[in-house]
Amino acid sequence: LFFCLLSLGQTVVTNAKHMSGAWTSDGAQPVQPGTRVADYVKAGGSNYNMAFDNCHHGSQRMMDIGKGKRK
Repeated sequence: LFFCLLSLGQTVVTNAKHMSGAWTSDGAQPVQPGTRVADYVKAGGSNYNMAFDNCHHGSQRMMDIGKGKRK
């Protein structure tokens, strides 16, 4: 599971069991063989930009890993 802290621009990957019931899923992809949590954190991005590289962009890149589109 991925989420982003907008005020800090930080990407976080965590097990869904640690999240409250107030969160809802917007989709899921199976984990591809050979991927690591670090791959998802990296896909989240390190240069947060509200307009051009935000949480939505980062989560799409993470979903792409699940589809086998590794970069």
